[in-house]
Amino acid sequence: LADELTLFARLPEEDWERFRRLAGNRYRIQIKSEGGVRPLFLMLRKRRATLAGLLLFLALVYYQSLFLTEIQIEGYESISEGELREALAAAGFQEGAPKSMDIEEVKLALYREFEELVWVGVSYRGNLAVVSVAEGENVAPEVPGTAVCHVTARAEGFVEEVIAKEGLAVVEPGDYVREGDILISGIVPIEDKSYGAVADKPTERYVHAEGEVTARTFYNYLVFQEKYEIQKEPTGRKSFGLRLCWQGGSFDTAAFFRTESGLGKKQWRKALGHGVEEERVLLKLARPFAFSLSFVKTTEVELQRAERTQESIEAEARTQARKLIRKNLPENAEVVNNSLSFSSEENIIRVVVMLQALEEIGQEKTFTITIQPPEEDGAEGGTEELAESG
Repeated sequence: LADELTLFARLPEEDWERFRRLAGNRYRIQIKSEGGVRPLFLMLRKRRATLAGLLLFLALVYYQSLFLTEIQIEGYESISEGELREALAAAGFQEGAPKSMDIEEVKLALYREFEELVWVGVSYRGNLAVVSVAEGENVAPEVPGTAVCHVTARAEGFVEEVIAKEGLAVVEPGDYVREGDILISGIVPIEDKSYGAVADKPTERYVHAEGEVTARTFYNYLVFQEKYEIQKEPTGRKSFGLRLCWQGGSFDTAAFFRTESGLGKKQWRKALGHGVEEERVLLKLARPFAFSLSFVKTTEVELQRAERTQESIEAEARTQARKLIRKNLPENAEVVNNSLSFSSEENIIRVVVMLQALEEIGQEKTFTITIQPPEEDGAEGGTEELAESG
């Protein structure tokens, strides 16, 4: 009750006609507002633009739900997140990719790229993809502590230091050893200084040799470089355009429509020759769908063939040497000297990379023990194996 003459009431639709009959002509009835599904539907019928906008919004929301907007990676240890994301992107699994793609193919791509992975899982939380990985332990098989073995050289070089923890050191600093040579022997002589030693008493014992042997090793590599390089000289001509990219397609006005630099009007012109492109992103969206708008500037250049300078050749050679070190030298190796040798041919430059490194070269290798039993009358000799060679 608002006042003595005004009454506000909220009625369900089914009571509306009955209320009008009771009021009759004695009261003036005015509808202030209507609620519910039916009035909303009638309002949308009258406002078709609103209905179209609502349907378009729902369609965009549904379309956005079909694509990934974020990828989260969990469980990595020795592998970096950047490496995993690069491998996923190479498999097509990245922000903006459809959620309907084959997940098994993505898993196989990761297994092929990283041997240390033992499990890969992919799950979705809305538009978020969670990639979980598990790494196995890549541990080299160890020689059992009870097995007899030598410490042998896995690479050739000059011995710098020998630390024999168990066994007999058979090399000294300064000795040159080859791959496979015994460094620390697992056969240790027994010195019996007692008077009247028994003839058949053992003269040696067999142990599990252990120790560290550091040697100066040498590596030589041959790499090649181009003798000439292509230099880009700007001609002064430029073109401008817009590039639109969306999921599944793109449109680039810079490919066919140019604006003459320095003029205020647009005009058609012949396509530029070799060009250097600069792109500036103006707008980038991930929701409701992947979309980007960029400004593209192309500067025409003239390609010229010129002989490279010695400084650039040496700089690239040092880069090549660093890559060779990371790829081929063991992790425990310390490079103590490196040198480069250059020789020029018609169109190429031969670069010899010579490296000296200090590294641990010992590795354990089991061996076979044979015992010759004493010969007796009427008996044949034989051997008895106590251990197998590894």
